[in-house]
Amino acid sequence: MSIQPLFVLFLGVLLLGERIRKAHIIACAVGAAGVGLLVLRSDATLTFVGVLAGMAAALSMAAGIVLTKRWGRPDGVGLLGFTGLQLAMGGVMLLPVTLVVEGLPGSISGLNLAGFAYLSVLGALAAYAVWFRGIQRLPTMVVSFLGFLSPLVATVLGFVFLGESLSAWQVVGAVLVLGAVFLVHQPVGYLLLPAYNLARNLLVHSKRRRTPSLQGRNFFGMSSRGGWGAAMCQWLRASRASGKGASGREILCLPAE
Repeated sequence: MSIQPLFVLFLGVLLLGERIRKAHIIACAVGAAGVGLLVLRSDATLTFVGVLAGMAAALSMAAGIVLTKRWGRPDGVGLLGFTGLQLAMGGVMLLPVTLVVEGLPGSISGLNLAGFAYLSVLGALAAYAVWFRGIQRLPTMVVSFLGFLSPLVATVLGFVFLGESLSAWQVVGAVLVLGAVFLVHQPVGYLLLPAYNLARNLLVHSKRRRTPSLQGRNFFGMSSRGGWGAAMCQWLRASRASGKGASGREILCLPAE
């Protein structure tokens, strides 16, 4: 699970022509470390077969994300039909393995049927319909990083409903997972853009401080082109218009070059 975004990153380069960004590499490392702190315990043991199976599963899921993004839905096939077809094909492929390894259950209760219905309708059909729609509309890296939230949600549910203990390292892991998801949604360059615009605009203002048209104005060095700077400019202008701020002075927002 934790290495799936890394597979998506490299498959995206090969099959979709995407570029590898520094923020994506950092987010992959931070997210993998966070998942490790969440799920690994002192008594945990790793086997070669288990690690190999986990890597194969992550690679398979990553390939499914990238290929779904590349090929899309066939013409005339709805979202639910597209989702049901993929789930049905997956079930057909797993059926022989299930019969050989586990076999059929000895008895089936009403509770078993209720759980099966829940997993089939909500846990599979509805969830994967939203998943495939997200793949169509969002970048592949953004979608793949949502998988980091699965162990986090499982840990929280175990703590709330099953009374499981939550160590300090698991809390650190949860913070790292959330940080990785946030980082891939807001790359480093975008996070630093408001600070860059602030410094640049302040520098421009310092060069123009003797210009008569700028004297007596309350200057906020924010960019007026999108991001946090634009939101701050709009808020300050609204405050001035309502008489709640800016002391009646004009608010100047220089456009980004």
